Amino acid sequence: MPDRPTADAVSTATPPQKSPHKDVDWIRVLVAVGLALLAVRWLNKTFFASDAPITVEADALGAGDLDTIIATSKQNELKFKSDFVGKQFSASGNFKEANKDLYRYHITVTIGTNDVFCETNDQQTLNLVSQLSADDTVKIYGLIDDTWMGDLQLKRCAVTR
Repeated sequence: MPDRPTADAVSTATPPQKSPHKDVDWIRVLVAVGLALLAVRWLNKTFFASDAPITVEADALGAGDLDTIIATSKQNELKFKSDFVGKQFSASGNFKEANKDLYRYHITVTIGTNDVFCETNDQQTLNLVSQLSADDTVKIYGLIDDTWMGDLQLKRCAVTR
């Protein structure tokens, strides 16, 4: 007859229990990964994206297209992104204001009833803007990036006389 295990050899430990916080741990991991991805995107846009102004082509969108661009962004964001984001924009308008956040200058030009924002660190643009007064006529150009509250945002942009 085979030997039977003695009472000392039989484990009296209870099997491991599932942690009640295991699902919470996964949620924390997902949130941390999401925040890390947002931070990388912000760092790339803030510090590593090219800030050099574009060279404007003759077929750039302009003031006559501005109402259509803004309306499309309000009605159908996907159509706005496919039809306008990354396209060149160039128009004349009135200088409104210039402000600085931690990393870039924000220059606003009013064209008709809309504002167009240029976010830049381009030194030539900053030199010109430092000499402007409100309502001076300027030309603003760059690549369409987004809209915010009905106003157009440009990247790789500049302001000239």
